[in-house]
Amino acid sequence: MTLRPFVVGLTGGIGSGKSAAADLFRDFGAAIVDTDLIAHQLTAPHGAAMPAIEAAFGAGVLNAIAGGGTFLTFPALVWTGVPPIAANATSALAVCPGYLGSALGFRQELAALPRALLIREVVLSALGGVAGALLLLVTPAKVFAGVVPWLLLFATVLFALGPRIARWAGSAEGGAAPLWRNLGLAAVAVYGGYFNGGLGILLMALYLLVGEQRLNTVNALKNLNSFVLSVVSVIAFAAGG
Repeated sequence: MTLRPFVVGLTGGIGSGKSAAADLFRDFGAAIVDTDLIAHQLTAPHGAAMPAIEAAFGAGVLNAIAGGGTFLTFPALVWTGVPPIAANATSALAVCPGYLGSALGFRQELAALPRALLIREVVLSALGGVAGALLLLVTPAKVFAGVVPWLLLFATVLFALGPRIARWAGSAEGGAAPLWRNLGLAAVAVYGGYFNGGLGILLMALYLLVGEQRLNTVNALKNLNSFVLSVVSVIAFAAGG
């Protein structure tokens, strides 16, 4: 009779006896994988996981202020060896908590907006995010790898010109028709679902161009819709494999 190896997982709170139980298994010849030790090594100063963690934290702060967090997360993930498409999806997931926290920070500004407007824009952002994610899923890895430098260049130019774009949009005649606002948001959402870089700058410019002159309201809408389209795009990535 052949015995097949099997895996036993031990979990519990501090002082629950995990180490003692693991030592007993070790005494019987079992191979032990201490995930606590691995986690400590990965997150120690200069640990292998620290570049990605630092990038994700910095991205959340950057996105809360003006957008552009993907400039930190995406290159950090590619640098650690993650393929570009997987890095793009992971980057979108990494910045989601920052978007959510920032949107909650502007909840008073969101509450002051018409409910119908919020629902319409959330739906548009979700549909655009799914469309962009599906477009990415059918893009061959080699093609995306070739497109990424140009997307990063576009996002870099947007980020560099962000303050100038915001000033120009703020001085332009506002009050664009709802149709153009909806079409603009849908287009930006598709871009954000495909590639998150420069998304915040695009959304801020869009809202200023269509007449949202209050910066806090612009930031509130930017973060809310960025969160929605990023979440649905990540779900689409996961469902599509």
